[in-house]
Amino acid sequence: MLKASMLLPALVAALASWAATVALVRVLPRLGLVDRPNARSSHSSPVPRGGGLAVLVGVVAGLLATGFPRDLASSIAVAVLVGLLGLADDRFGLEVRARLLAQCVLALLAVALVRPQMPTMGLLALLALALSWVAFVNAMNFMDGINGISAAMTIVVSLWFVLVGEGSLETLAWATAASAFGFLLLNSRGKVFLGDVGSYALGSLIWSMTALALASGTDVVTSFAPMSLYGLETAAAMLLLMRRGGRPGEPHRLHAYQRWVDSGLPHLGVAFLAAGVLSSMLLIVRWVSESWIAVILAILVGLAYVASPAVRKRPVDGDAVKNNSGKR
Repeated sequence: MLKASMLLPALVAALASWAATVALVRVLPRLGLVDRPNARSSHSSPVPRGGGLAVLVGVVAGLLATGFPRDLASSIAVAVLVGLLGLADDRFGLEVRARLLAQCVLALLAVALVRPQMPTMGLLALLALALSWVAFVNAMNFMDGINGISAAMTIVVSLWFVLVGEGSLETLAWATAASAFGFLLLNSRGKVFLGDVGSYALGSLIWSMTALALASGTDVVTSFAPMSLYGLETAAAMLLLMRRGGRPGEPHRLHAYQRWVDSGLPHLGVAFLAAGVLSSMLLIVRWVSESWIAVILAILVGLAYVASPAVRKRPVDGDAVKNNSGKR
């Protein structure tokens, strides 16, 4: 439930994100940030990419409306830095190894900045936390392939942390959810794409919310549950790609959401389907008292979604590129 104290920051974040998105639709093409269609794209005309900048603007504006909690400064700083990395990739196209190396450095920085809040966490656990940052930032990028999906999923994830968190975590979650909504208003109509700047930044912000939840004493299952569906879908797509003779990191159209779109469903329908599946998984985690039973049930729901495109199967080009992330 939206607290009265969060109403103004949420409105500020949504309005700032929407206004910045409107402005960027005109500015991005002048900067060369345009996604031009090719033979395997899902869009038929050039679309500006890099709209994730507006999401960052919205989040920062929302936090400023609360006085900008100091303990969130590091989370925003890392999100901005990885967003700039994504922006460079959007504009110039970075070599994969260089991009991954930069991500690893930022992951270590992110963990170093939250380390004081987790004084009892051992070295191996901290390294695993850094690995989870790299994995989720890239999973967000892989999954940003159709209109609305990243914004819709971000809203679901953020509202989850509103539900289970408090204090600075709740503040960041409201700002992120509202900012994603402001961006969704234009992105849902295919007017602008998030780009790597947006998928990377949102992945980092969601990871920061996970870290803040862990630092506040929230259990591991509850903290990491929002990452579950993207993790399952990305892993399943990689396995399917390798079964077909492809290599990890190779462009493809084997994610469940891509296969649903290829079967004829509209982008927004698939985006809301994925968001609904994640919501169901989170509700299971919330309401099933035995954590191991909750994990099993949630995974089964996620796997059912991953396998669901086979119900409405059409031929899919296994070599096709992802269709809405800025790499077509």
